[in-house]
Amino acid sequence: MKPRSVLTIIALVFTLGGLSLIILAAFQLREVRAFVRTAAVADGRVVKLEFGRSPGFRGGYNTVFTFSDASGQKHKGHTSWSTRPGYKVGDKVVVLYQPKSPEAARIRSFRALWLFPTIFGCLGIAFSMVGAFVGMRRKTYT
Repeated sequence: MKPRSVLTIIALVFTLGGLSLIILAAFQLREVRAFVRTAAVADGRVVKLEFGRSPGFRGGYNTVFTFSDASGQKHKGHTSWSTRPGYKVGDKVVVLYQPKSPEAARIRSFRALWLFPTIFGCLGIAFSMVGAFVGMRRKTYT
């Protein structure tokens, strides 16, 4: 295979992969913005840090929190798994929840809301830039 053909394939893979990540980030960003825009706000408290493991995963923490909705009913929620707990038991947190589905509550923090769209967006931009750079460089191999 000619060097130019290999560079073309590499450029396409990186560019398409990057664009896919950017699209994924845009969808996640749209979902988070809609959630935040329509969410009710409540004060909550961290009640437990669960440590768990699964095959191929060295383990992580799941922060369990409680909060009361606008009617005073108590609910329990949890964060996604993290290698380091971001909170301690007893910490006060601000909770965002949808009144129709309080079981899907999230702690109002960058990590809980914006981390994944940010990571996917940055990786998408980086991959697309590598693809564009390789695509431009392949012209020198004529």
